Amino acid sequence: DDPKDIEPILKDLEINKDKITSIELTSNSIGIPCAKELADKIKNLPNLVNVNYRDIFVSRCKEDLPISLEYLIRAILDKPIKVLDLSDNAFGPLALHSYDFFLKQNSTLEELYLENNGLGPEGSEEIANVLLNNDKLHLKKLKISRNRMENKGGIGISEAFARMKSLEHIEMFQNGIKSEGMKEVVKSLKENPNLQIVKINDNFLK
Repeated sequence: DDPKDIEPILKDLEINKDKITSIELTSNSIGIPCAKELADKIKNLPNLVNVNYRDIFVSRCKEDLPISLEYLIRAILDKPIKVLDLSDNAFGPLALHSYDFFLKQNSTLEELYLENNGLGPEGSEEIANVLLNNDKLHLKKLKISRNRMENKGGIGISEAFARMKSLEHIEMFQNGIKSEGMKEVVKSLKENPNLQIVKINDNFLK
């Protein structure tokens, strides 16, 4: 909660700012004041390419998450990010606008992890629309499992898959997608000729 608690980390980020290419804040509980201070340092890391924000808001109020997350995402907005992991944070659709602007304009991202974010059908569909409408984004790896996509999200994300044509690794298991949605998902896989790994188990294939 108090930036004084992370002074050594903030100092490290300042001293090594030109050397750091990867940052992992995973398995923490970061409050708004600390998120702001971290973001102020992260935005000065010119060579940052790998960002792991997995599971960083343990026991935080849902109202706090969008504010903290937006600080941390805006800090990487102009960076050549290749990997972004936001998994295991209970964002729900509420926090989508705290990071969708990054996905709307990014052109360097290769791997995106949005597992167990509580997106639901509407949130999944919104993510799909963002991916669908960014012609510069060509993901190689997408993990978006355990989000209760259902048919609405599954159909939406399949349209994004078909547009990108660049995917090599897809994971979207445990999403409650029924036959209608899964038909569209499977059809969209044909549009990605470089696919190597597909994990779509625990949906309704029949």
